[in-house]
Amino acid sequence: MGKSKVSRVVRSSVLALAICLTIAGWMTERSRAGVGPTEPVTFVDLEANTAASQGDKKAEEAFKNIQVLKGIPASQLMGAMNKIAGFLGTDCAHCHVPGEFDKDDKQPKQVARTMFKMVRTIGTELSTNKVTCYTCHRGHTEPERMPDEMRAKAEEDNKKAEEDKRPVEEAFKNIQSLKGITAGRLMATMRGFTRSLGVDCNFCHVQGAFDKDDKANKLTARKMLAMTGVVAKEYFNGRGRINCYTCHRGQKEPVSMPAQ
Repeated sequence: MGKSKVSRVVRSSVLALAICLTIAGWMTERSRAGVGPTEPVTFVDLEANTAASQGDKKAEEAFKNIQVLKGIPASQLMGAMNKIAGFLGTDCAHCHVPGEFDKDDKQPKQVARTMFKMVRTIGTELSTNKVTCYTCHRGHTEPERMPDEMRAKAEEDNKKAEEDKRPVEEAFKNIQSLKGITAGRLMATMRGFTRSLGVDCNFCHVQGAFDKDDKANKLTARKMLAMTGVVAKEYFNGRGRINCYTCHRGQKEPVSMPAQ
């Protein structure tokens, strides 16, 4: 497996919030029709009107300043908006200027565009569409941080890692994804994985023969590491801004959608 990397799939998901960007042009026209900036506008209102008025138009034909979601049917946009609002526990005004939704004045709108692109990257790297805003956000504008107790254990592991400075390739066999770190750091990373996913070493490894690649979970973990490396490089200047806990939160499988 791999520590900060297995988890970066998470945030990803986090993050399809970027869809919020696309309702700009229609909302501007709605404002001109008499809906002032102080009147709350719900996604339910938007969805009902869009389905009736946009037909088979593409999003960029029906709305102004569409940058990320070009090519999708305009009639599907409002349903996506409604879901995203629920995923983050927010409303249109979090990303948009009320009454002038095509403007790019708000920073969350800029972040949302980047996040949506990141989710696309994750989907491409992992060949999946299961990563969504809800995977990381779970009804909050900011994803939940690792609990203090878990963070304390991680700090203890990092201190112990200094005791074994052997190159990981010399200490262990069949190292493919975490080359260049120390043996102590590898063990600290592995402990972090198990806590974040609520599993033990046997989830990915063959007991007593950890170098074997017999288990599918180990191969999946390597894919996660590769993906998180791409995400860190393209979206976070090489830094690991997310971890396993961000998506998994003590579960083997991250959650894609809220429980019905």
